Amino acid sequence: MITQLAVILALAPSSVLPGRQEADLVRRFQVGEKLTYEFVSRLNIDFREGNLETFIPLRHTYRYTFTLSTEKEKPEGAADVRFERDKIVQQTGETFYSSPKEEKVGRKENILYTFSRRNRAIGRKDESPEEEKKEPPPFLMSMNAEPVQFGYGRWVAQMYGLAAFVRFFDFGPVLPNRRVSEGDTWKETKGYGPLTLTSGADKGKNIVGRLDLTYTYKGNTEVDGKQVVWIEGRLEQDTDAAPYVADLFGIDLKDSPFTEIRLIFEAAVDYYLEPGSLQVYAIKAQFQGSTAVTRAGWEGGPWREDRFRSRASLTRK
Repeated sequence: MITQLAVILALAPSSVLPGRQEADLVRRFQVGEKLTYEFVSRLNIDFREGNLETFIPLRHTYRYTFTLSTEKEKPEGAADVRFERDKIVQQTGETFYSSPKEEKVGRKENILYTFSRRNRAIGRKDESPEEEKKEPPPFLMSMNAEPVQFGYGRWVAQMYGLAAFVRFFDFGPVLPNRRVSEGDTWKETKGYGPLTLTSGADKGKNIVGRLDLTYTYKGNTEVDGKQVVWIEGRLEQDTDAAPYVADLFGIDLKDSPFTEIRLIFEAAVDYYLEPGSLQVYAIKAQFQGSTAVTRAGWEGGPWREDRFRSRASLTRK
């Protein structure tokens, strides 16, 4: 009898097993709803280069407030949502070269997005003033990830942007196209970076691969005394880009000017969503990473090093 029961439980769908209740995560919009959020990010960078032994600190704070206004319902649960944001306030701490300063970067934005019921942006119409459209975008990471084919500086800039979290999670998490249980995961590409394949027919090949944010459904939890839906996001990289660079030059690694280009980071993002609508209640994030470039013939360790750490939050006002 016990053996028969064990077989029945093993063959039963996950939704009927204890602790494995399934959920269909769907973003629900309401015409006329207007949400206001405040974003704050504090980014610390320390770097050194060449014979310099002391790390030089850079401290940045980024702030902006934006609104999301639902204007129109569309078929299959989609909706037109207007995103309005002033310029980004950037505060820079004192450095060896300048005193503390505050400035506005980027441009004002007035963009009408169409979001699906899975919270994916499937349409975009930029209605910002023409003079604002002429403003160059900030170097920080944009909404759309694009492959970075070559250049240590560009890879570091991407890490800089990821660490700042500016525009990274303004709209909340992308939701899965299937029902999920606690512990289930899905992914969204947030960037690209060099990597060496470790399995498959192309094992050992050096390519530019995706940096995927892995979401995990954590079920319900409590934040500030409020019941919320918790989705955890994790993004990480640990790679040596030197073999990829050597391949680009068409030379063996032993003949490359770089013996190692180490890129390492871990990012953690916790999304707390309103039950039912799955609109963002709050988001908390942190980042830690480092880069190290070792040049051929250079003695005494890496020629260039960067260290990153940050904390960011998005709060509904």
